[in-house]
Amino acid sequence: MKQHKSMSNVSETYWFNALWFQSIWFCAVLGREELVLVIAAFLLVHLALVRDFSRELLQLSTVAFAAVTGRSLAFLDNRPALTSLAGAVAFPLTYWAGARLGAVDFGYPLVITLTVVSLVWAIMLPLMFKLTTLIASDGDDKD
Repeated sequence: MKQHKSMSNVSETYWFNALWFQSIWFCAVLGREELVLVIAAFLLVHLALVRDFSRELLQLSTVAFAAVTGRSLAFLDNRPALTSLAGAVAFPLTYWAGARLGAVDFGYPLVITLTVVSLVWAIMLPLMFKLTTLIASDGDDKD
């Protein structure tokens, strides 16, 4: 049990979470259907290592990026303007990278697509942080 606790502590760190998330992203983009079992394994390992399994499962089933909002992206928490800017810049870049790697094909010109993606993520990322925080604080009230 002591080893699980130390592994849980590692899984909560910025560097581990960022590496875990990027590994899933690359498997999804580069491997797509062929690496779906690897992606599932990454998710199961994550769930096995987190401190509060039920809260994490609730967050992951509600907010797609909940596993990173409280860890590797935690520096954005309580900074809605910076979070919005990050969503507007970083997420369109990942979509563009995915397109360049052949994982997605846009139905509209690149500039239009990335502008729409930018606007959507500028709104969605702060909302995801807020929802993740609400779920986490709801769980704290029950402790």
